[in-house]
Amino acid sequence: ARHARLLAMIGRLVRGAGQARSVIVLEDLHWLDGSSEPFFNALVDALPGTSALLLCNHRPGYRNSCLEQSFCRKMVLSPLDDATITALVDARLRHHPALIRHRGEIVTKAAGNPFFGEELARVLLDDPRPAGGVAKLPDSVRGVVEARLGHLDETDLSFLQAAAVIGRDFDVGLGQQVSAMPAAEVSSSVHRLLASELVYERVSLGKALAFRHPLVQEVAYN
Repeated sequence: ARHARLLAMIGRLVRGAGQARSVIVLEDLHWLDGSSEPFFNALVDALPGTSALLLCNHRPGYRNSCLEQSFCRKMVLSPLDDATITALVDARLRHHPALIRHRGEIVTKAAGNPFFGEELARVLLDDPRPAGGVAKLPDSVRGVVEARLGHLDETDLSFLQAAAVIGRDFDVGLGQQVSAMPAAEVSSSVHRLLASELVYERVSLGKALAFRHPLVQEVAYN
């Protein structure tokens, strides 16, 4: 009975919000577990007749019959072409002309994946050796995230690992408690991690931060 009341409440919330134009964003549906999926389905079922737009994303292979309804529209995001990835890499490396020689290798390895391309460029920028003299650029997205975390200051890495235990989104104060780090050190680490774009601010959640990508959290956790 409690479960049914919760599902009904979701429907009422969506219909209420949908009286005016509104957008609901849900990311990474492929991470939904069995107990969460009915709540998502209730949200979708409440959309018809409202002015609300539900925007979701998921990895290829995720299936949910709720998304096969006539009012749902699917958009497949294809890999970026080489010219676009090249422009993205050039934008990252424009102030470091000595690193441009790696452009072709990055474009090839990225294979149209913008996150992979950006992170490969950042591996070069993070490397302390002159002109990003890395022996070999990573061959996988996990490898490039591991390389980036490997270049972090020990204090920053410790805080990031503590935050990974909390979840994809985490409160800075709670992160300080878990890491047992002084407030001043946490403040400095947060500033550097934001600059590195490994995390970003969730303004809607107060002093919360979020990992830029689920894989960043996973690698930090492990």
